[in-house]
Amino acid sequence: MTGTATYAETAETNSQADQGESQSAPDSELRARYIDLLRETLTMSLWNAADGNQMEAMFPAHGAALREDGRDWPKLAHTMTGVKRMKNLQFCVEDVIARGVPGDFIETGVWRGGSCIFMRGILAAYGERDRKVWVADSFEGLPPPDAEKYPVDAAGIAFHLYPQLAIPMEEVQANFRSYGLLDDQVVMLKGFFKDTLPHAEIDKLAVLRLDGDMYESTMDALTNLYSKLSDGGYLIVDDYAIPACSEAINDFREAYGITDPMEVIDWTGVYWQKGSAKKRALEPDSGDSETALTDRYTKLFMDHERIAQENRLHALTISRLQAQNLATANELAAVRSSRSLRYVAKVRGSLASANRIKSRLIRKNQP
Repeated sequence: MTGTATYAETAETNSQADQGESQSAPDSELRARYIDLLRETLTMSLWNAADGNQMEAMFPAHGAALREDGRDWPKLAHTMTGVKRMKNLQFCVEDVIARGVPGDFIETGVWRGGSCIFMRGILAAYGERDRKVWVADSFEGLPPPDAEKYPVDAAGIAFHLYPQLAIPMEEVQANFRSYGLLDDQVVMLKGFFKDTLPHAEIDKLAVLRLDGDMYESTMDALTNLYSKLSDGGYLIVDDYAIPACSEAINDFREAYGITDPMEVIDWTGVYWQKGSAKKRALEPDSGDSETALTDRYTKLFMDHERIAQENRLHALTISRLQAQNLATANELAAVRSSRSLRYVAKVRGSLASANRIKSRLIRKNQP
């Protein structure tokens, strides 16, 4: 199992390596610095997470560690992918460029576009003009779950109720433009995946990054795009820690007999290289046992992280309920302490006293 260390080290090596005899060392260093700066800017890591996040109830102590892991929903950053998964994306993109794996790049589910901007920036840094970056999203948030066809989506997180996930296409384009990276190598695919991906004029893909969260969205992307992924290209899953997403991935791999080992990126991200199982089978000391062990480790790790994520979501729900209860209690206290209520209480007290006196007089005058 290669793991995080391998792709991070390889990404750094690839970004610093000369791609031709005419490439000078200073140019190679500038390219590496540009890519690193672009990544840190997109994640707002340069500001030590001063950006804050939209889920502080879930994360009382947010900071650089959460941004590194991509565990928050940033207020300002152009991606919630996190530094570790961005480094994985960098590794995959630079590796297919270095090896000449044919095909474009695509992300299905882009939020503010940060990961796609990063891919386009790397293409620019390497002077690649023959590849496109496909930006696939509804730009209106996630679809409501189809409970009949995909019950696992209905039983999971109600992503369609989160307005923070609905970023207009114009805003995503503006984000590309702010980095000087909106051009004819960027293609927007607006709409739900089941409507757009079957008709997308994509010939081959070298990097396929999935960030659809739901079973339906993940399966729509896989069934329409995986056959276009070149051997040696990479399939990246951003949300394997979400049960609906991991179930779709596992079902697809089983249905199509995919045995390429999944590698862990971080607490929620996994990836595999298409055709890597065949390559390992040709190596002297490789075999099914290594692949099985890798997949077992990946499953155990992701199961642990999935439980942790569910606990964080439960904590968020509890925090919201506690906040609502506190607000209600404060409103009630304010009403009780208001002058009008005190006046009403005095009047009611006086009326009660008068009624008691009246009752005594009536009883006294009775024969």
